[in-house]
Amino acid sequence: LFLSLPVLGSISDRSRRRMPFLSLFTIASVILLLALGTLAMYPTKLNIVIIICLYFLFQYTFQASLAFYDAMLQKVAIRRSKEYVSGLGMAAGQMGNALGLLLVLPFVGNNTNFFGTSGRPSAFIIGAVLFLVFSMPFILFFKEKHDKRLPKTPSTYHVNNPWQSIKSITKHPGVLNYLASYYLFSDALLTLQLFATVYLEIVGGLNDQFKTFVVVAGLLMAVLGSIASSYISKIFKGTRNTISILIASWAISTVLLAITSQATTFIIVGAINGFFFGALYSLSRAYYSDLAPRNRQAEFFGVYTLFERFASVLGPLVWSISVIVFAPLGMVTRYRFAMLSLAAMLAISLIVLHIGKEPQKKASI
Repeated sequence: LFLSLPVLGSISDRSRRRMPFLSLFTIASVILLLALGTLAMYPTKLNIVIIICLYFLFQYTFQASLAFYDAMLQKVAIRRSKEYVSGLGMAAGQMGNALGLLLVLPFVGNNTNFFGTSGRPSAFIIGAVLFLVFSMPFILFFKEKHDKRLPKTPSTYHVNNPWQSIKSITKHPGVLNYLASYYLFSDALLTLQLFATVYLEIVGGLNDQFKTFVVVAGLLMAVLGSIASSYISKIFKGTRNTISILIASWAISTVLLAITSQATTFIIVGAINGFFFGALYSLSRAYYSDLAPRNRQAEFFGVYTLFERFASVLGPLVWSISVIVFAPLGMVTRYRFAMLSLAAMLAISLIVLHIGKEPQKKASI
């Protein structure tokens, strides 16, 4: 992703087209998922090696598709604000998460047959079918139009390597500060998602049924948070101000997760976390789109996606170190401190966001 996304984004910006890249990576993701599910039915040593390689390629194509999907925001948010459109997209994504879980669940946990497959392999095949079904209307019927208001990319602008692209991007006012802040709060989110079920089991003592209920409650509230994001932004008079308030609120709710012991409180706080997640990520995409020049959206969102992917490294590392350092205090206590470490990352994210001043004008070149 690091080697290719900035370059591909630059090519997309030059051609002023997103759909060829988005369609290509989406179809590739579907094919790779189908292959994963098919080979998983025959777990030989050779197939396991191939499955690992296919999963690596799937992660690449899917993450790459997100960069061009996010860059479409500028083109589809015409009649409504980018905050509103981004919120709808985020809400649809979270509804898709919930729907996917519900549709796959009957096949994964028992012997229910789906076109000759059952168990976990069927999850990949069903996922591929759903991915294809829900993406094809957009791929087939969305007519991408060139925005005549966009200035042409200067002929002197070249991307020789990813480092030069990133260096060029961070020269724009506010971009570097925001990417650093985004990296930190994405780190906290990804880590929370990764260890949530373990935390709920060890600290909260919740069984699988309660854990599932917390996850579903969080997803449903994320949908509401996404839809409400544009209205919240108006209440707090600005996208950046709202992002700051959401990060601070999320840090407080994370502290509550670290100190509570009641199952009901876990469910309530988990739902609140979901609301903050939906609203924050909807506004984040819209705000970054404003920071990025109109004629370099794909390139900028390529770097945006990179920062989100790199965020999968630091957070789990901080969590694991906390669990190890505080191990003498007992199983439950060390996990509470690990949760507090995520709250600290959110607090640092808020500080980084406010180190630089907010650009007074939207980028246009």
